[in-house]
Amino acid sequence: MVIWSFFQLPKLNFNYDIERFFPNGDPDLEHYNTFRKAFLADDNFIFISIANKDGIFNREFLNKLDSFSNECSKIPGVEQSLAISNLKYPLKTTFGLMQFDVFDLENQTDFVEDSLRLVSDPRIKGSFLSHDLKHTNVMLFTEAFVKQSSYFPINEKLAQLERDFNFDEVHIVGKVNTVSTIIKMIRSELFLYTGISSILILILLIIIYRRLPAVLYAFTSVVLGLIIFMGLLAWWGQPIDILSALFPILMLVVGMSDIVHIMTKHHDELKKGKTNDEAVWQTVKEIGFATLLTSLTTGIGFASLASASIIPIREFGLTAALGVFVAYLTVMLFTVSLLRIRPPWGAKYKKSSGDFWHKWMDRCYHFTLKNGRLIAGFSVLLFFICLYGIFQISTDTSILGDVSAKDRVRKDFSFFEENYNGVRQYEVMLFPQEGIALDDYSFLNELNKFDQYIQSNEIFGHAVSPLTLYASLNVAYNSNKIDYYYFPENSSTIKKYNRDLRLAGENLSGTFISKDKSMARYSCKVKDLGANTMKDLYKEIRKWADKNLDAEIIKIQQTGSAVMIDKNNILIRRALFSGLGIAFVLISLLMSFLFRDFRLIVISIIPNIFPLLVAGAVMGFAGIELKASTSIIFTLAFGIAVDDTIHLLTKLKLELSKGLSREEALKNALHETGKAICITSIILFFGFLSLLFSSFVGTYYVGLLVSITLFSAVLADLIIAPVFIRMLMKE
Repeated sequence: MVIWSFFQLPKLNFNYDIERFFPNGDPDLEHYNTFRKAFLADDNFIFISIANKDGIFNREFLNKLDSFSNECSKIPGVEQSLAISNLKYPLKTTFGLMQFDVFDLENQTDFVEDSLRLVSDPRIKGSFLSHDLKHTNVMLFTEAFVKQSSYFPINEKLAQLERDFNFDEVHIVGKVNTVSTIIKMIRSELFLYTGISSILILILLIIIYRRLPAVLYAFTSVVLGLIIFMGLLAWWGQPIDILSALFPILMLVVGMSDIVHIMTKHHDELKKGKTNDEAVWQTVKEIGFATLLTSLTTGIGFASLASASIIPIREFGLTAALGVFVAYLTVMLFTVSLLRIRPPWGAKYKKSSGDFWHKWMDRCYHFTLKNGRLIAGFSVLLFFICLYGIFQISTDTSILGDVSAKDRVRKDFSFFEENYNGVRQYEVMLFPQEGIALDDYSFLNELNKFDQYIQSNEIFGHAVSPLTLYASLNVAYNSNKIDYYYFPENSSTIKKYNRDLRLAGENLSGTFISKDKSMARYSCKVKDLGANTMKDLYKEIRKWADKNLDAEIIKIQQTGSAVMIDKNNILIRRALFSGLGIAFVLISLLMSFLFRDFRLIVISIIPNIFPLLVAGAVMGFAGIELKASTSIIFTLAFGIAVDDTIHLLTKLKLELSKGLSREEALKNALHETGKAICITSIILFFGFLSLLFSSFVGTYYVGLLVSITLFSAVLADLIIAPVFIRMLMKE
């Protein structure tokens, strides 16, 4: 199985498709799909901002820019390349409407006049020219719905052209550039922090066990589990995205938790003077069952994400649940077999290690015994503090929220936000009502009212819509004077312009008007203000439209990929807490079946809630945004916390069944499970710390918060749980 899995690994597929994160079955997704079918994609652009130290209105630079734009248009997958050097404008002549170049690079007098006209053109400023006029933008439009496999050749060719032309300053944004860059980052970082985590875990195993056979047993077992799991993913064709890139770390830490509990119990049984066969049997009997329970509960925790409407989160949960059981089976079949064949322990290690952990568990036991009321009171106070922090968690994230501010993708995105009209697209579908045509003056007049309202808000850039056609014709009919760029509010003028537009025919279909002429498109750039702010803005626009637009003439539907991303970020909170609620219910039912003691069920829940509260409070107080990548923190925290709690309570119940008093049973349970809890927590702590090397903000915070959670989970199991055991389980 391991050999087969190893040869499957080269088939691993890396993917970053933002549309997979759109909420499945959502009405807004249906609107978005309708929009995508009717019009060109709203994310099929690549913007390349270029600066020239001698100024952009320089004849030599514009010739160079024109050559660059022409080379870009030759890239397979690029449908069109536009720059100020090759733009054209319509002009009404005696021969009808004619197209003329914006720049006449051969005529010095016209060149200056053309430059001044361009600067004052609202269609150009903020789109092709930066607000400070120090940069110009080359717009590339890719083929509609270009395959992700084509992104890398396009991006590599652009990088080559950037090197060949050697402009003074270049900034690039667009889906092709972003996706191909992020996929490269996912691939490289997966190997980076998997390698770092493996090295850290190996070092810790050497420090903790100090016996080469024990280190090799543990490390080999967890690596084999990882290979089998990743091989299965490759065989199924499961794509590795920004979430599933965490699977190697997850497999390392989950597998290591099981291994440490098994090996620690085996070692403790040998210390009691039992033969190796007896020690292995007792280990399988007690820890094997407890580990099965922890695998079930952790698997349930991850599987609860199946309730999410967001496909990658749902897939992550179900696949992670599978990984938990792969890790369990690897430990029970491989690690236990190794222990049966040859125990890895030495006498010197057994004595010193046992004394050290025995003393620390004694200290925990006596501390909780003497300070029970203080710990209980502090726990209640901390509960309310954490609860307050959780309500401060923000979902107000940007569309590039996972990319580090230090990365070029994020820097270039910020550059366009500051110097142009922005990158994210604001899209609206416009529906004429029964008996109204798209070129009717009544429809266009209502659209003009909507446009004036949108353009009154400075966060929106210049819009393109059917109005753009009429405003451009108005300029063409008035000697190309840009002062005439506005919608002519005159029905007879509109009828005249409609005759010219009908000559354009199908050239307009799919751009501003759907082919069946059932809807039109209103599109503009908008600043990325965050999901919550944009949600409020969408509501405000909707409210204005309902009040000010004639519903018998026009109806609007806000849509687009950016709208879906914003909604996705907001829905994550709902999906997260509903999933956790399901997990708590299922695990409580499992606990009730296993323990059949209401007191133990309540006690099992308390230490599991505590780490979740701490993680949520840290997120809230530190301003860490809740998004797809960070939402899994709570599931990870829950899975880790429940493992140690089950080991503690299972041992407690076993000791009580022997007729021991509550205190004797609790003390024995802490002695036997406390050591394994501490060792696994230390290993997992440093394992997750490797994620701090990630360039993805979400992954970085997963590493940081899960590491904090591990510390709080140890406190919950060794300090808080004993106090509540005494409170709820009387002698």
